This record gives sequence, C-alpha cells and structure tokens, in this order.
Amino acid sequence: MQTALIYSSLLMGIAGGPHCVAMCGAACTALTQSPQTPYAIYHYHIGRLCGYALLGAIATFAIQSIAWLSSYSSVLHPLWTFFHVLIFFWGVLLIIYARQPIWVDRAGRNIWGHVKKLSTKQGGHFYIGMLWALMPCGLLYSA
Repeated sequence: MQTALIYSSLLMGIAGGPHCVAMCGAACTALTQSPQTPYAIYHYHIGRLCGYALLGAIATFAIQSIAWLSSYSSVLHPLWTFFHVLIFFWGVLLIIYARQPIWVDRAGRNIWGHVKKLSTKQGGHFYIGMLWALMPCGLLYSA
C-alpha cells in the first residue's frame, strides 16, 4: 500500500511539474525577483513549505473530525452535495463563457494589490509564501 502511494505521488509530481510552472511560475517570479531583495525566493519557498505543512495539519484534523461527525449525522450529506453541485455548475459556466465572472476577476485584482504591498515589507515574502498555500489549485488538492 505505501509503495503504491509513494509511486503514484512521484508520478503526479513529475506529470504535474509543467502545470505548476505554467500556472504559478510567472507570478512567483514577479514577486520574488528584485535587485533589492536577492534572497526573496528562498524566503518565499520556506514560507510555502510552512504554509502547506500547516494546512496539511489543519486538513488532517478537519477531515478526521468531519468523518467522525458524518458517521453520526446525516445533516452534512446534503450540504456536501450542494457544494459539489455548485462547483459543477460554476465549471459549466466557465466552459460556456470562457472567463471568470467579473466579481471574481475584481476580487483577484484586489488581492493581488495587497500581495504586492506585502512583498515590500520586511519578511513579506515569507508571509506571501505561507499565504500561497491558500491558492486554489486543482492539481494539488486532488492529490
């Protein structure tokens, strides 16, 4: 069992590497490449490691709690189904219109403005790395 899990994780990492470079590479480079902060990329990646480790611990606890709760309560099943249906229809709308809704685009631009401000502060690249773990990534979360 463990060997199969290790090999499947390795294959997902190898196959997903180009996806990660294409989706996040430009943004990471834009944030961390500056003559004033030559070690920003290292602070950023250390922050990412810490952020993903923290979210992994939180997810582990949350999933255990939800699994325990769902075995004793059927209240969560309709809510779980509702969110799956909601995300499915969001995907259908993305296919039809080939763009995000305007409010999502505005929210993303607003968040990017805050991230750029944070990058100029002392230790900001570390915190940006930690916050990067909150970026929605289907490849990462499906793993």
